[in-house]
Amino acid sequence: MLTKEEIKHLAELARLELTEEETEKYQKQLSEILDYMDILKKIDTSKIKTELSGSGNINRSREDEIRGAVERAEIEIISPSILKESSGATKDNFIKTKKIFE
Repeated sequence: MLTKEEIKHLAELARLELTEEETEKYQKQLSEILDYMDILKKIDTSKIKTELSGSGNINRSREDEIRGAVERAEIEIISPSILKESSGATKDNFIKTKKIFE
């Protein structure tokens, strides 16, 4: 069982101010949790097949690829609001947009 001093130390680390009643309550609750964890540690899981995902799905993301500059038509498809906000203004073949940072 955890001591009151250990609970107070944990509360201090978590920057919690506990009353005496709360300290006793958490002492009991945390001790029960740790006791249960000790029981779980004793279970033999060596014959249980482990899976990374419960659904069996794997990461199916595409590989990154380096592409050339994004064409204006692609920008219109991806985010027409960018062009609307910029009123179609361009400079040196770039699309002007509103300032984000000062």
